[in-house]
Amino acid sequence: RLAAECYQADRTFFLVGGSTVGNLAAIGGAAARDEIIIMQRNVHKSAIHAAMLSGASVVFVTPAYEEEAGIYGGVRADMIAKALQTYPQAKAVFVTSPNYYGMATKELGDIAAYAHDAGVPLIVDEAHGAHFGFHSRFPRSALQQGADAVIQSTHKMLPAMTMGAMLHLQGERINSERVQQLLRMLQSSSPSYP
Repeated sequence: RLAAECYQADRTFFLVGGSTVGNLAAIGGAAARDEIIIMQRNVHKSAIHAAMLSGASVVFVTPAYEEEAGIYGGVRADMIAKALQTYPQAKAVFVTSPNYYGMATKELGDIAAYAHDAGVPLIVDEAHGAHFGFHSRFPRSALQQGADAVIQSTHKMLPAMTMGAMLHLQGERINSERVQQLLRMLQSSSPSYP
């Protein structure tokens, strides 16, 4: 409850399997067998594994190429809007922000608005952004920008031990009871005491 209050979420789950288990549960809670999830192409392998476990089909959106950095960064909002128009039967949108080079998606609030206009949740892998939203020099957090489910690796950017992570939910677009059930199935029932 205190973590949810701190992050301005409706519900927060502590994770003992890192962001991986959070991605598995959030995606499994949003999309079932033969349903479509729109996903940024350069996601962590756990997002792909989540789609495989749930039986969902993935429509990949290629992220924008960042000339200055020489890498593919985040997806643009117009790319997500086009994918949602092309696949109106989609059940969720999944993006990573910040990416594994520390680059935050600049249009995350717009992506959330497009997803919500289409009636679907936005799930954000914010594994490297657990500190976002707590200082004016950091980007606003995914929750602050309207994401429905946010997964953070507190063991990467905050002082959590072992594979400590959090899964935050807000709103009613993702079934929190289903997410909780999946976490019971996917996480160890004997986490490390530290």
